[in-house]
Amino acid sequence: MFRQPLSHSWLFLSLLLLLAFSSSGLHASPVAKPPIVATLDKAFDYSAKNCRVPFRVKLENTTSSDRTATLELKESWGSGKGNSHTYPFFIPAGESIQAVVYPSVSYNLLYEIKESSEGSFYIDINTDTKDLYAVIQENTPADWHLLSTSSFDAGVSPCDLMKWPADYRVYEGQSCLIIPEKTYQTYFDEAHRKAIRQWVLGGGNLWLIGDKGQPVSAQMLGHGRILHVPSLEGLPEKEKKLKLEEFVKLHVKRGSYPPLSATAPYFLSTPSTLLGLVLIIFAVLVGPMCLFLWAPAGKRHRLFLLIPSISLGFSILLFLLILIGDGMGGTGKREVLIQINPQDHSGLITQSQICKTSVLLSNSFKLPENAGITGTRLERTGKSTRNTEDIKNATRQGEWCGGNWFTSRSTLKHQLIMPVATRAELTLLETLPDGTPVFQSTFPGTLRHLAYQDASGKYWTIEQLPPGQRTHALPSVPVEKPSEPLPEHFLATMDPVEGELGPISTLPSITWEKTTITVSGPVSATPQPHEQP
Repeated sequence: MFRQPLSHSWLFLSLLLLLAFSSSGLHASPVAKPPIVATLDKAFDYSAKNCRVPFRVKLENTTSSDRTATLELKESWGSGKGNSHTYPFFIPAGESIQAVVYPSVSYNLLYEIKESSEGSFYIDINTDTKDLYAVIQENTPADWHLLSTSSFDAGVSPCDLMKWPADYRVYEGQSCLIIPEKTYQTYFDEAHRKAIRQWVLGGGNLWLIGDKGQPVSAQMLGHGRILHVPSLEGLPEKEKKLKLEEFVKLHVKRGSYPPLSATAPYFLSTPSTLLGLVLIIFAVLVGPMCLFLWAPAGKRHRLFLLIPSISLGFSILLFLLILIGDGMGGTGKREVLIQINPQDHSGLITQSQICKTSVLLSNSFKLPENAGITGTRLERTGKSTRNTEDIKNATRQGEWCGGNWFTSRSTLKHQLIMPVATRAELTLLETLPDGTPVFQSTFPGTLRHLAYQDASGKYWTIEQLPPGQRTHALPSVPVEKPSEPLPEHFLATMDPVEGELGPISTLPSITWEKTTITVSGPVSATPQPHEQP
């Protein structure tokens, strides 16, 4: 049997199908872009835990319509209970936006863009505990990178700091900035220098590299210092490392936050006898009473109604007992330190607070966007010991804070930090022939127990200094030399006031039984009469 050859039409059709299938593989449709494409750029390789870390965010809208997106940065705790920071954005059609955000970090971060198929992935943040976190300005000689290989445990990050905003939060997770002095004076603008000085106030250390062979000198500023150091050029590598360790030893070791005293009253007491009695009665009712009296054998179906009803009734009773016994809101105390820098007409507020909460109907509060907050939960385990753990599942979006920053029936400790603009200062009007200084204050509240150390190391005090009043200081001989105030600096307490130099407000339902405000900083001097033209 002979097969008939295919007709020309069939051959033509087969050729077309073959070409179609082969071209489909060559011209496959491209993978569709997600509606919003996100990229994140971290500033530093190393950062300290429980500090804000800067990220540059870029969001690109690939669609032809306006979009809103929410960026959520969340600490990647194993249990999924990390604190989160949420940032909403509006992105016009076909455009992209950029922003810098400052989430706190204690572990690696996850980021997620809602309304995007981008998904979530880890941002690698090195938060291993180190003795020093140093940022070296880009193009600084490589000698200074030896910090990372010296015997001193340091995490070193190179960066061009001028590419990041003039904001003290950029440097918060760092303990040291290393910048050539000529670069600092000519390449850095005044806004960036001011932001760095605000960071130094809170305990940062700025190293300014000068010429080879110049002497080391230090200028104290708040809790930090500006250190002028010589160039390491031409020294043997071993000597360079020794010099670096010498500079590290000059660092200020003081804590930035004021210590809390007398915290014992803010620990929760043991449950009351009445509360225990109510729980025993509940156990009797849902146990023996139900089984033997109200729902005996043959009538067990009544338990479906009895148990929920008794539980609901006792839940209401327990809530009322706790509400009557503990009340609403909470009580606490605050220690506030305000460090001013008249050179910049600015100050830095650091605040430590502890509170014992009762029943909270709301746990959300407003906090200025540039203010930072960290918190721990305290539990007493004995007469003189306590357990602490970082607060988990706390949230923040812009100025709004919520989640577990405050929870009912808890003992909580918070630390807050915020820069302020202020023209408040203590002015040295004149120095009398016998050396007595005369002061005038522009602080909004009365300064009390003011101490001042002059350039010669002599101490002076003023018991009470109201604003605007010209007052002579009295000589003082301290029993032992105090660590503060520094030469030509002052230290005083101030009556609590509202406004820019008041305490940082948090949850409104907390009653702060005691607020202590301490102010410090360099003294401003006015020209003496013989110095005036």
